[in-house]
Amino acid sequence: MSREYYDHSGWITKRIVELAKVILIHGHDNPKRLLQSLKTARTALDDGYLVCIFAEGHITRTGMLRPFKQGFERIVKGTNYPIIPVYIGGAWGSVASFQQGMPKIRLSKDFRYPVSVHFGKPLPTTSTTFEVQQAVSELSVDSFELVKEHRKSLGHEFIDSARRNWSKLATVDSSGRELKFGELLIASLILRERIRTHTTKEEHSIGILLPTGSASAMANLAITLDRRISVNLNYTAPADSVGSAQEQCEIRTVLTSRKFLEVLPELPLAENVLYLEDLLKDISRVTKLRTFLKARLRPARMLLGGTRIQPDDVATILFSSGSTAEPKGVMLSHHNLLSNIESFRSVVSPKRDDVMLATLPFFHSFGYTVTFWFPLISGITTACHTNPLEGEAIGKLSEKYKASILLTTPSFLLAYTRKIKPEQFANLHYVFTGAEKLQPRIAAMFEKRFGVQPLEGYGATELSPVCALSLPNVEIDNLEETGNREGRLGRALPGMAMKIVHLETGDTLAPSEEGLIYIKGPNVMRGYLKKPQLTESVLHDGWYDTGDIGLMDTDGFFAITGRLSRFSKLGGEMISHGAVEKALQEALKLGPDALAVIAIADERKGEKLCVLHTSTDLSEDRIREMLKALEIPNLWKPNPKDWQVVEALPLLGTGKLDYRTMKEHAAA
Repeated sequence: MSREYYDHSGWITKRIVELAKVILIHGHDNPKRLLQSLKTARTALDDGYLVCIFAEGHITRTGMLRPFKQGFERIVKGTNYPIIPVYIGGAWGSVASFQQGMPKIRLSKDFRYPVSVHFGKPLPTTSTTFEVQQAVSELSVDSFELVKEHRKSLGHEFIDSARRNWSKLATVDSSGRELKFGELLIASLILRERIRTHTTKEEHSIGILLPTGSASAMANLAITLDRRISVNLNYTAPADSVGSAQEQCEIRTVLTSRKFLEVLPELPLAENVLYLEDLLKDISRVTKLRTFLKARLRPARMLLGGTRIQPDDVATILFSSGSTAEPKGVMLSHHNLLSNIESFRSVVSPKRDDVMLATLPFFHSFGYTVTFWFPLISGITTACHTNPLEGEAIGKLSEKYKASILLTTPSFLLAYTRKIKPEQFANLHYVFTGAEKLQPRIAAMFEKRFGVQPLEGYGATELSPVCALSLPNVEIDNLEETGNREGRLGRALPGMAMKIVHLETGDTLAPSEEGLIYIKGPNVMRGYLKKPQLTESVLHDGWYDTGDIGLMDTDGFFAITGRLSRFSKLGGEMISHGAVEKALQEALKLGPDALAVIAIADERKGEKLCVLHTSTDLSEDRIREMLKALEIPNLWKPNPKDWQVVEALPLLGTGKLDYRTMKEHAAA
């Protein structure tokens, strides 16, 4: 226990401390005092006592696990006393936490706050601080799984949120449409009934082809409230990919709008196309009144059909972007998505007047979970715009509704820096990016213009999708806590665990060693649709193999150094395309949007590296001279004859580079 806290406590607290034989210690103690505290703990162990150590040293200020102190290593050194990892679930958010400011007693509807204690398997005495911290982190997963059996469905959570925030603005979009939470619930229930009259009960999956906005929100809610699976189709993908998604999901009905379909006439759609304009017209006053009474008064469970929706029931199927291969259907359950929202919300606690600026499409996992479901369930307003590249319109929308939270990709962030006025982003206090690396240059430009630091997150569609996040550095109650670090992507969110394993043996690696990034948590997908073998290849005892190569620091901060699918084995050596790209970009002073490295089949070597770039003044001779001067292994240097100039590097709708199209172009 903190000696400083003890010294300022009353006599009752001091008496309890004495009865419990609490060992006092403080970070500012002199070496002699620190050593005495450690010796006291060792003596207690020798006397047969169980010694509990708060290895973090201080209560977290951000909700993230704080780095463990090394004191316990010295206490058990030279003994055979086992180290038992313990995790307290639910402590963050309680009256003893800093989630809502300084810890204090607060009146709430339920004064009994649920907390769980989880014990792991005893670890050897020789375990390092890092190994013990990893074991505690894995126990946090058990904490989140414990609430699974009592978990409500997404639809149930939205109904509860809508009733709590009935007259509060829920969604707005650039078309001028504004819907309050109560209105959104009523409209979604009416749309649900209209969809039922045009579909059969056997249709479990319904396709949605709509841009980000109130209409798309209504469509997704209507499908979810009907206990069906929503499949948001990627309208930026090739036609064969859109057709494949519908075929894999056995979709017979697609919800869209005539106006939107006019710009996508070549996309193949299912036989039954329903237009929202038709479904939502001619609604009688009687229907509105009857639905109002249902939405306001009928028990949520009855509104959803009576029987309970199971936590593991699939809520949505999102298709991977297909940047390197054919898109795969990722099945995400209600528990997956709600756990991810809970983890995100525990470190990014929204205030009632926050406004989410939503520009990512709902076929994008980041857009679906974090900019669609997160604000609706959290009871905050969402301001939507259909096209994430239309900076001017987004700026006006942001200024009008005072947007405070923005989640986007670095590519779109650059466009906003160029097109949006500083006063239009004046209310932003959280800006998170994902899907691709945030270049320091772009981050600095954005912060200089708008006064808010963009922070990186990490995830994957298979992870629902956010699993790690950088946070602002904070100082609360005279304690600084590092939330972000240069060159790192943050730390794993509460309820999730991360480890780095050897590429060949699968053994867990020590800090700073490169290997495959594995993630474990309640957010890990149910599996790939109709692809059991592919599912088995990436899920191992609850851990998801991300396919990313990275390393972890001793305090849990991590970095990505490459992607396994973006490695080539040449001359017996594994070569990172990303490392080659970085060296070439720096030598030629080109950005990630102007030069990319891919690998294509080669008859002689099996495969070879190729470069696509947008620099028209790069001759073969200049490339040869540059490569000659470049201090990288010769195996890393792509043959000058395998460099191709293109007008622009192809992008997916998510803003990521489209490596599949680039490979096809290079191989042609």
